[in-house]
Amino acid sequence: MDYALQGKRALVTGAAGDIGSTLVRELHAQGCQVAAGDLDSDSMSGLNELGDKVIALPLDVTREESVQHAVQTAHDHFGGLDIVVNVAGVLCRKSFFETTQQDFADSLAVNVTGPFLVSKAAARLMKDQGQGVIINISSISGSRAIENRTAYGSSKAALDLLTQSAALELGAHGIRVVAVAPGVVDSRMARVRLNTAQLRAEFARNIPLQRLATPYDIAQVVMFLASPAASYITGETVSVDGGLLTRQSLPRPTK
Repeated sequence: MDYALQGKRALVTGAAGDIGSTLVRELHAQGCQVAAGDLDSDSMSGLNELGDKVIALPLDVTREESVQHAVQTAHDHFGGLDIVVNVAGVLCRKSFFETTQQDFADSLAVNVTGPFLVSKAAARLMKDQGQGVIINISSISGSRAIENRTAYGSSKAALDLLTQSAALELGAHGIRVVAVAPGVVDSRMARVRLNTAQLRAEFARNIPLQRLATPYDIAQVVMFLASPAASYITGETVSVDGGLLTRQSLPRPTK
């Protein structure tokens, strides 16, 4: 599918992860120049095969100086910055009583403060261009309470409101801000818990579309939201969950 992104200049954080690396490759396939940022820069070596239209940058989204350097480097290298996707995130799987203050602090630092710092640095440059789009990777955990997700869900709920707040203030500068909220993605992060084919199949039966999401599914929605076809969408959080939220939190009856 052609999303009319040829020649666009993008920055993707969390680019060493499953969603991030897939997105880098898909944006590159659309003709974008892409800066791939991640704290684990060694894990991005596989992106070298994509050629000089993709550059890898060390990036710690919790450190403002690291963010400023990565954003400015991407902008200067490509001569501008049109798309920013905040993918970097951490998932704390602990019960309410087991969750510590440090767990909460770490979750907020990476999942909320990180996107804020990246978005603010990018928006300052996009404002001069008079256009740009910032896309935050949220989660359905930000809108529904899920067991053992106190810190994670709280941080993603905050990210959704950050998306709205940024969209409200940046719209006058031609900058759109949107979020994508995946359900359960078949990724390394999910397979820590869903670590067998049987567990994944059992979980998928509770999803109306009967399967887990793939990183490719998420990447396609991100690219649509970055495209001219979505030019009147801002401040929204788009769920990509296979219909999971339609079931609320009740268990599915078994026959």
